[in-house]
Amino acid sequence: MAMNESNPYQAPIASADQSLDPQGSDHVMHELDRSLAQTKPWVTFLSILGFLMTAFVLLAFPLTIFAQPGPGPMRAELGIMFVLLFPMVILFYLVPSVLLWKYSRRIGDYLQLRNPENIASAITAQKSFWRYVGILVAVVIGIYVAGLAIVLVIGRLA
Repeated sequence: MAMNESNPYQAPIASADQSLDPQGSDHVMHELDRSLAQTKPWVTFLSILGFLMTAFVLLAFPLTIFAQPGPGPMRAELGIMFVLLFPMVILFYLVPSVLLWKYSRRIGDYLQLRNPENIASAITAQKSFWRYVGILVAVVIGIYVAGLAIVLVIGRLA
């Protein structure tokens, strides 16, 4: 195999007499199909679990608010917490669940039709999920760092 001189990080270029796949492309496609077929139930399971967690949190919190006796301050504080919690539940549970659901459906489309466009669509859906999770993790780390900085500053001032 010849090295790609223009970009050393790119995969080697096969010459006409060399094959990149010594076992044949049928074997590679079989392994791809098998892996995706085994992945789909887990992706679907995690997606449904995320939907259930979203529903649980969004239903349990208002029930907790209404279970408090009277219109006291505790009920108002819980109501404010619910308003603040709602967007976080959407960000942490619902959006990733929707992205996983789309990925699962697109795997199913590919496995039914065996069409290259469907596999590309499935991989694109997977990329969207991981991009979202990566951004979410970076934001959470930023919040932790900012919180730590605030605690240190308050500690020095006290």
